[in-house]
Amino acid sequence: MGIPTETLREHIVFVIDVIRRRWLLLCLPVLVAGILGVVAVKLAPTKYTATSLLLLQGANRTAGGAGPIQQMNTAEQVRALEAWLKSDQVLTDLLPQMTDYKPPSSAAELLIQTRILAASLSLQLVGTSVLEISLQGRRPQGLGRSLEVVISRLMEGLTGPEQNVLSAPQFMLMRRSEDVALTENALMSAIERAGFQTPLQVRAELQQLWAMDQRRTAGPSAGDWISRPAVPGNTPENGKGADAAERLRTAISTDPRLVQELERLYASYQMALDRQESLRKQANPARSNYVSIFDSPDNLLVIGRPKDPIFGESIAKKPAIAGILLSILTACGLVFLVELFDGRLRTRKDHENVAGLPVVARIGKIPAAKAA
Repeated sequence: MGIPTETLREHIVFVIDVIRRRWLLLCLPVLVAGILGVVAVKLAPTKYTATSLLLLQGANRTAGGAGPIQQMNTAEQVRALEAWLKSDQVLTDLLPQMTDYKPPSSAAELLIQTRILAASLSLQLVGTSVLEISLQGRRPQGLGRSLEVVISRLMEGLTGPEQNVLSAPQFMLMRRSEDVALTENALMSAIERAGFQTPLQVRAELQQLWAMDQRRTAGPSAGDWISRPAVPGNTPENGKGADAAERLRTAISTDPRLVQELERLYASYQMALDRQESLRKQANPARSNYVSIFDSPDNLLVIGRPKDPIFGESIAKKPAIAGILLSILTACGLVFLVELFDGRLRTRKDHENVAGLPVVARIGKIPAAKAA
């Protein structure tokens, strides 16, 4: 059902009339936002961007071509690659090679520099096999060289084993090794603080105590009962073993609390050692720890070396455009509110509702009569 021509004409006339009467309220916010935007663009620092393209030939390709699932897998791998490249350890290695690098005076300043470098780096997948890498900076000089450093570090992770990329078995073995080292350091530090002259001998005696406790806890094996006659009193709780353990504790120290603490520390160390050994027996052979999203290094091509950018973009350009759009919406909203609370009659329907009579004609503006 279409709108009657007369009604459409009436609304158009109404809108034009509102614009004629409220033009200042419409233009003033846009004018102010435009002036402020121009000033902000002129005064704000300029941002320069150096880019380079990496062609991933045969990346995640199958014989039937790259479908939506393969494209999604490639995008996920690119996100993982970006997360690795922006990790603190990788960025800390890259910082000294940047052209505008300044040695940090504190750990907090180093953290700030790594965060700034991470924010200036971006990786974007174009299509299914082109990776665009960008680096932003406030000066064009040396920006291309810095991007080359980033790309070379990226190549190392893509074409060779990466120390910072660990498979699940590799990661768990690393954690178990760290646990062993921590518990061993805690044990040796406690022995040295106690003032023992021969720490290694004390450690060996603690190992003997731990082995005795394990044998008493586990009980005799079948071989033990075969090799030994069943003599009354010959049980795991035999007093001879307990006496030997007590003599060994006394030989270590006359302070029972110290010996108990050392036994606890040695038990923690031995448990960590057992967990490490158990994981080594169960773990599969370590797989490749390449940061790879393609089949072969020969399938990776760099399209053009990065160069220093010639033109830059003000960092206030996008906020200025957003401010102008917001000012247009604000001006329209102000005009709508003013007209909403204005009590004048404007449309045919308004006059008919107030007068209770049908409107038969519309009279245009009558010019004022000139004085004779």
